[in-house]
Order: sequence, then structure tokens, then C-alpha cells
Amino acid sequence: MSNRSTEKSKWQRIRKFFNDIHLWLGLTSGLIVIAVCLSGTVYVFNTELTERAAPHLYKVKPPERQQRIPVDSLLEKIRTNTGGKIVSITIPADLTRTYQFNIRTKADSTNRGGTTYMVNPIQEILQVHLKIKMAQKNLWLQCSACIVGYCLTELKTQLLKEKPTGNLGA
Repeated sequence: MSNRSTEKSKWQRIRKFFNDIHLWLGLTSGLIVIAVCLSGTVYVFNTELTERAAPHLYKVKPPERQQRIPVDSLLEKIRTNTGGKIVSITIPADLTRTYQFNIRTKADSTNRGGTTYMVNPIQEILQVHLKIKMAQKNLWLQCSACIVGYCLTELKTQLLKEKPTGNLGA
């Protein structure tokens, strides 16, 4: 009689098999969903993550008594320095932001967006931002590192804010 109670019936073995399949398929599909959600998050916050990873390209410290250089003179300098066609210009209203010039050259014929040049409108400093060519290859790595760095910074600030009081259970 004890043999019969420890032996599993055919239905119990089939049910355990299906439960195991359900468990492992659920865990695998859950990992896929997490990967899709994370990549979607990176895609949605691409601009913010890129600006956080390279703030020197997007932010400038405006001197107090200097004016912005007129866009016409910047256009001429960029045309002569790059030798390409200016596709678009982004001029922000914020005085602490750089101008962005998208330039397409003959070498960029396969690249639809061209190359983005960040220009300090006060000091005429041209900085090339190769986000189209190089960063797309390493975007996942850059954004992951940026997210981890941001999380660690936030964790550090939260830990520094909470000071132990010495009272347990209070």
C-alpha cells in the first residue's frame, strides 16, 4: 500500500511536465519582455541619455558681458571648415546651450542624417558629435553605462541623505 502512495500516476507526471514547461517558458518570455522594455526606454530617452553622457557638447558657460556670435558668420565658418551642405540648424532659446548644425558631405552619402556639429555661440568652438556614425554602434553600451551611473549617483545621494540616528526601531 505504501508503494502505491509514493508512486506517481501517469496524470501526475504529465501535469508536472507541463508545469515545468510553463515555468521555463514563462521565465524566458519574461526576460524577453524585460529586454524589450529596457531597449524601448533607452530609445525614448535617447536625447536625455546622450546629453547626460556628453554634457560638454550640449552645455556652455556664458560669460557675463559677451554676446552671441551672429548665426550668419557661424554659417560661413562652418561651410568653409566642413565643405558640406548645411541640412539643419538648431538654435535653442536657452543661453547655456550650444547651436547644433547638421552637415552632409559627399562622404556622408549613405548616412541620411549627416554629421552633427556642436558650436559654442560665444567662443566659436566647433565640436563634432559623431552620434550618427559611432554612437549607434555603441548606443546600448553607452546608455547602459549612463543608466547605471545615474542610478549609482542617485543611490549615493540617497544614502548620504539618510543619517543613522542610533535608535533602533524608531
